[in-house]
Amino acid sequence: MAGQFISPEGDLEQIFVSDYWMIDQFAKTGSLWGWGLNNIGQLGDNTVVLKSSPVQTIAGGTNWKQVSVGAYQVAAIKTDGTLWTWGRNDTGSLGDNTVVNKSSPVQTVAGGTNWKQVSSGQNNSAAIYFYDAGNLYPSA
Repeated sequence: MAGQFISPEGDLEQIFVSDYWMIDQFAKTGSLWGWGLNNIGQLGDNTVVLKSSPVQTIAGGTNWKQVSVGAYQVAAIKTDGTLWTWGRNDTGSLGDNTVVNKSSPVQTVAGGTNWKQVSSGQNNSAAIYFYDAGNLYPSA
């Protein structure tokens, strides 16, 4: 059927859409896939080339728990509780202590394995990290 989305792995759990690109997460495997605009690495496949079919993030793996899509960046938490970001970073929104765009996932400089939830915006990201109680730490 024309225009039908055929999942590369099946069992689509969530799909996240930005203006010109998308990332999706699969429930059974925990993998992340993206396609569309990729001019600053927002698909996380270590390129800056537009993709007309789904590609898996360069970090690959089947351990992605939660993902948030911003305007041109992505933030995601793995099942081990680590926080990873990629894409646009000219405002420091990736939390890696640089202002350099990243075309593949990088771990935030805050480190740690207790990240519970993340959200990406236009030029910033914020995530909840637990010590003994929940605390919100914006990255930019």
